[in-house]
Amino acid sequence: MRLIGLLNRHSNAFRGLRRTLADHAEATVLTDPNRPRVPREDRRELLHEAHAFCQRNGIELVIIVPIYRKFSDHEKLLRTVIGNLSLTHVDLPAVLPERFTQPRKSYFVDGVHPTAEGHRLIAQAIYEVVSPLIH
Repeated sequence: MRLIGLLNRHSNAFRGLRRTLADHAEATVLTDPNRPRVPREDRRELLHEAHAFCQRNGIELVIIVPIYRKFSDHEKLLRTVIGNLSLTHVDLPAVLPERFTQPRKSYFVDGVHPTAEGHRLIAQAIYEVVSPLIH
């Protein structure tokens, strides 16, 4: 279970989810701000593994390109993998600005986390891509 090991070592969200589900497992939070939680090469490998898993199981993998303030390295990686694997995706940085009727900062509490209206716009953009895939 290499994937679980990688996620457990590098993803605070994964460890938190496992802790919540197990209700007794301990999670270690990485606190080094100079070290990415999941190194670039591991992220690329995990995306390829997720794609292979989905193909084996008849599932269409849909990648969401999130809209963050400091995101260029991860965004570039996602776009490269999306292009190389011809994946269905929701490109939030491309589709959300054209839907904004107010300044961008109005849709984010702190520049990163969406407000209720920001969440509505994100959900709508995801729905438009995913709904035709649901049979």
